[in-house]
Amino acid sequence: MRQMSARWAKVVLAVGGLITTTATLAETTTQASQKAASADTVRFFMNNQVTKKYEAKQSDRALAESMPLGTFIINAYYPPRAAKAEKRSNYITPQTTYVTPTPRARVVFPAPVTTAVRRRHTCDQYSPSILQEKASIYDPIIQSASRTYGVNPNLVKAVITAETCFRPRAVSPKGAKGLMQLMPATARRFGVTQRGDAWQNVHGGTLYLRWLLNRYRGSVPHAVAAYNSGEGTVDRYGVHVPYRETQNYTRQVLNAYKKLANPQAYYAKQQQAVNQQRAWRTPQSAQGQVYNGANQTLSCRMASRRLYQTTDVVNSQHLRAFYYTAAQGETIYNVAWQTGTDAAQIRAFNRLGNAPLREGMRIKVAQCQF
Repeated sequence: MRQMSARWAKVVLAVGGLITTTATLAETTTQASQKAASADTVRFFMNNQVTKKYEAKQSDRALAESMPLGTFIINAYYPPRAAKAEKRSNYITPQTTYVTPTPRARVVFPAPVTTAVRRRHTCDQYSPSILQEKASIYDPIIQSASRTYGVNPNLVKAVITAETCFRPRAVSPKGAKGLMQLMPATARRFGVTQRGDAWQNVHGGTLYLRWLLNRYRGSVPHAVAAYNSGEGTVDRYGVHVPYRETQNYTRQVLNAYKKLANPQAYYAKQQQAVNQQRAWRTPQSAQGQVYNGANQTLSCRMASRRLYQTTDVVNSQHLRAFYYTAAQGETIYNVAWQTGTDAAQIRAFNRLGNAPLREGMRIKVAQCQF
């Protein structure tokens, strides 16, 4: 009996140990499978984030390549609202994550357009009376230098006009100084010790002009171009120096010289332009004939481009008439503004009042001679 009991006890113990070992093994297997699943989940999450980041970069690159050159693009991205964070005990959440941006607005700016630069006002555009007034304070010095070296005083004034517009303390970025902008080498060449002194500066510049006139046999354009760019440049290219600065300088000096030498012709030309403009805008008869001061029909050369663009042209034997088609609600003053003509002239052509014009009404606004 004792032997049987001992045997059964051993069997029971063996079976209990087997069950315990089996349970422990099962528990270890479950934990390993859970850890593997957690690692797979983390690996899948990271791969998914990397894939999204790569796709976002490819999308941005395709968008940039699809746009034409010279176009600036601004994409305003608004990320979606983040959901409430959930507790995940099976995997580790990374510290930095990439959220694919969602485009909500797109603004396209065209390439900058280069606009024309307005021409600045220069001193030579003043009238002869204003130029003489500016030169009056230095007139004794200019007359003295002109008599000494045999240079026309109007040419000296014209050079000063283009150089400094009669500012005695002007200094150029290249180092030229004084009324006639003498360089240090030129000043030493013609015996000028103080370039800031008006008397020495004007006498030195006038002597240099005399030397240039002798070199180019009295040619004023050659002498003026050489005064700006040097005699070596004029010897090489002639009067047509391929430098814009010298071209503008020569034009300004010759323009001022022409005004100062013959102011009567300048004022006569200005008065003629005023008379032509006044004749173009003022009718002289009920039939709408436009005359200038000499009782002749105005030439069609005075017609503006604006008038040709806004009207229809009808040619007769010797006259050209301009007709405008009125829109709804337009008045004579609107038509005058559109065509650049005068309201009184339009009223005289068509015998109209100040009432609004009928839509589609064809009215005559101007007339000229071939």
